Amino acid sequence: MKKIIIVIDKVDLGGKTLINAIKALNHEAFHVETSNSAKHLISEHPVSLVIVAMMVQHRSGFDIAKELYDDTDTPIIGISADITREKCKRAKACGMKDIIARSTNLQELQHVIEQYAL
Repeated sequence: MKKIIIVIDKVDLGGKTLINAIKALNHEAFHVETSNSAKHLISEHPVSLVIVAMMVQHRSGFDIAKELYDDTDTPIIGISADITREKCKRAKACGMKDIIARSTNLQELQHVIEQYAL
């Protein structure tokens, strides 16, 4: 089933690569850079999942996730180049379901989508 996924990330190679991977898996993807933009999309579309980078425009992905978690039931996962035990604990405390690696391949990404998306 096709899912609608919001990616909160910088408009750079990493963000574009993730968007392209989601689309390659036949899901719809929106690329935004702020929690307010994500909230707006969530209010207008049946969003299945939000993926948040750990740093977006000089803001912590943890802070962005916490803002979203307080306002929506949409599942949130983080994406990071380096995943540590401390980062995972902090992510859970901010309402994220999990953190995935930037290097996640298509099969792993599809598994994450199936596991967490509404």
